[in-house]
Amino acid sequence: MARSKLKKCPAVLLLFLGGLISFSFQVKAEGFSIVENERSPQIDVLYNGQLITSYLYSNTLDKPVLFPLITPDGVEVTRGYPLAPRQNERTDHPHHVGVWFNFGDVNGLDFWNNSSAIPPERKMHYGSVRHKAIRFVGSGVDRAEIEAESEWINLKEEVLLKENARYVFRKEGSFLTIERVTILTAWGDTVTLKDNKEGLFAIRVAREFEAATDKPDFFIGKDGKQSQAKIVNQGNANGVYRNSEGAMGDDVWGKQASWVVLSAKKDGLPVSIAIIDHPDNPGYPACSHARGYGLFSINNLGRNAFNKELDPIQCTLKKGDSICIKHKLALKSGGFASDEELNALFYHFE
Repeated sequence: MARSKLKKCPAVLLLFLGGLISFSFQVKAEGFSIVENERSPQIDVLYNGQLITSYLYSNTLDKPVLFPLITPDGVEVTRGYPLAPRQNERTDHPHHVGVWFNFGDVNGLDFWNNSSAIPPERKMHYGSVRHKAIRFVGSGVDRAEIEAESEWINLKEEVLLKENARYVFRKEGSFLTIERVTILTAWGDTVTLKDNKEGLFAIRVAREFEAATDKPDFFIGKDGKQSQAKIVNQGNANGVYRNSEGAMGDDVWGKQASWVVLSAKKDGLPVSIAIIDHPDNPGYPACSHARGYGLFSINNLGRNAFNKELDPIQCTLKKGDSICIKHKLALKSGGFASDEELNALFYHFE
């Protein structure tokens, strides 16, 4: 991908108060544009002048994330909680924030489940992904790009892995796509990523994309606070999973597939969210860690954790060794994604 067609964007100041993100844009540029914020740890990505996502890298989070994620016609597909909670949202799993990448067993440390909800006396069992630097930011009519460097650290801030993550935003036909190319490099010593279901590339979706259920849970009420007891709240949940092998609904969980798609109606529009694996990835085809309550993830480093009949997968990196993992997130609104469209995205995923 030639970067010569991208223009590096000057910094523009936005408002960031009390941990709440306030967006107000006057940008009218055609295609993709980027706004860098010098006072807050975020970079905003716009399409035709409208926000589609922000790269957030505050150290108050335990990994960098994309949040929120919005289709070009204004449908927000990510859950707001815990950063910007909305009525009728579940309040489980505070580590499920926007779109993210991490894993549940790195030299025995759990990077996946770490959040502010973990008590201090338990923190030594968890790791964090700390943003270190922005290496490149650019945009043009056809695409935008953010390249960032992070470190996977333990509680003592010792570095286990260096991460280089490149996000490429495109419009591909009727889809908005986000490609994430992740390079992990063992830093101080040998690093082992051991077969674990908690991973790898994930999005926590809005209420409408959950599966309808009568099971009680904790939700955000009209007062903006969590319900004091578990309640039944079907809300507008109408999400249905489907994978490249023809599995539907809950049956996609733990199954290997080239792609998985989650479709629902939100804000009066049919919307599909797809995660596409790459055949060069370790552990391809990935297993789906996709749950009806709103977690949508695919995991290239978990296999036996999902199906005891499958051989375990383990990735061991000696100091200086690297692995490269590619994923593509695809959004379509105004119509559900077909198998033919998703197969085309998979076959053209370079």
